[in-house]
Amino acid sequence: MKVRIFIAIKIEDHALQNLNKIKNKIFQNREVKWEPIEKLHITLKFIGDVEEEVIPNIIEDLKIVANKFSTFDLSFSNFGLFKRKGIPSTLWAGIEGNKTLSKLHFEIELILSNIGFEKGNRIYKPHLTLIRFKKNNQYDIFETKLEKDISDIKFRINGFSLFKSELKSSGSVYTEIKNFKLK
Repeated sequence: MKVRIFIAIKIEDHALQNLNKIKNKIFQNREVKWEPIEKLHITLKFIGDVEEEVIPNIIEDLKIVANKFSTFDLSFSNFGLFKRKGIPSTLWAGIEGNKTLSKLHFEIELILSNIGFEKGNRIYKPHLTLIRFKKNNQYDIFETKLEKDISDIKFRINGFSLFKSELKSSGSVYTEIKNFKLK
């Protein structure tokens, strides 16, 4: 049986609560559907659909990666938009550039490529997805408010997790399969 999986970092609650307060203050449009705060994460690698029996191999490789890293600190940077064909598709909260985070992402890509998973072909841009826009949203309300600096929200990274993602009619549901603690 196939399972849809990804690797991500969970954010400390205090940082998410602070981000949520700022987000609600700046973006007062209540007509959009915000991603629930408990689903917010920094994706390190979206793997996609894999056979269930492959997951133990992935777990063993991710343990090796986790043992190479010590805990580290991150902070948010700003809000931004991803666009498709010039139309905003996603509002996100960015993560300040960080060499350790980039190295962690690289090591995960590398070790998984050794067992047959394709490396990502995009530049890694760590972020938290806040809104996935539908066609009828008022994008201009968001575009004029993106310059807010949120770098004073800092948080510690103690590990990362392998998640299962189930697509349901009510939206996606994420279940943690395994957490990997950093040294």
